[in-house]
Amino acid sequence: MEWAKSTSLRLPTEILLILYQENLFMTHTVHELLWGYKDKLLSTLHVLHPEIDSEFGLFNKMNGTDDGEYVVLSGKMNYLNFSKIVEWRGKESLNWWTTESCNMINGTDGSAFHPLISTDETIYVFSSDFCRSLYVTFDSFVSVSGIPAYRFVPPEKVFANTSVNPDNAGFCVPAGNCHGSGVLNVSFPFLSQLTGIVVQAAKRMQINVLVRKLDGFMVACLTSYLNVLIDEASAKKLKSVLFEATVVTSIPFIIMALGIILGICFILTFLLCHFVFQSSEEERAPLIRTS
Repeated sequence: MEWAKSTSLRLPTEILLILYQENLFMTHTVHELLWGYKDKLLSTLHVLHPEIDSEFGLFNKMNGTDDGEYVVLSGKMNYLNFSKIVEWRGKESLNWWTTESCNMINGTDGSAFHPLISTDETIYVFSSDFCRSLYVTFDSFVSVSGIPAYRFVPPEKVFANTSVNPDNAGFCVPAGNCHGSGVLNVSFPFLSQLTGIVVQAAKRMQINVLVRKLDGFMVACLTSYLNVLIDEASAKKLKSVLFEATVVTSIPFIIMALGIILGICFILTFLLCHFVFQSSEEERAPLIRTS
């Protein structure tokens, strides 16, 4: 709508709204709202601008489809770059936002991370659903299906308004059109520290429509909850892998401990033998020496 107001489409759009008697509220089935329906206004605008889809749906053309081709790093040269996104849909950055930093594609897609994660790391994630990159930080130690894991969440600063976090000004479209804090509510992953595998994750998103006739008033259109939890079979496999890894990484320490114990035993044995030998020598010595 902001785009239509700032282009030559403004007048034709307003005329079409009157002709088609479009209102703020309309009635459609849940299936239509989710997966799409053909809209009269959009169909007409589609003739003038083919890039405008003639159908509207919150998840239109997303059922059973991917969100584009990713080019990611294997982590062969540096394990910290494992699954890090280099390109998405043939581009190294986005073009939706108003600053270069906000258009950056950072981190992974959130499905996997590099192994040996530490609690002081800042982990970056690119979410195509949110059309942006964001970051998460360590929150707490947790256990998921018997697997020890780290819980990472986005700090409040990530979704704060520009008065709290000026870096978020780039997410205001058009530039300067900024809203309040907490526009997105995301709870990010529970990670296996050793493998970087996500064992549980949650994503909650609410789509709002700003009503300009009422200052600062928004109408909630959709609230989406996405929860992911590792299944029992995969949890057993992961626990087995973690146990084997723990045993393998413990072997050097076990060998070192055995070496120390054997060394101590050898020293004690040597001292004991030396003491016994000295005692026997003293017992065999004559009590009276003659010159």
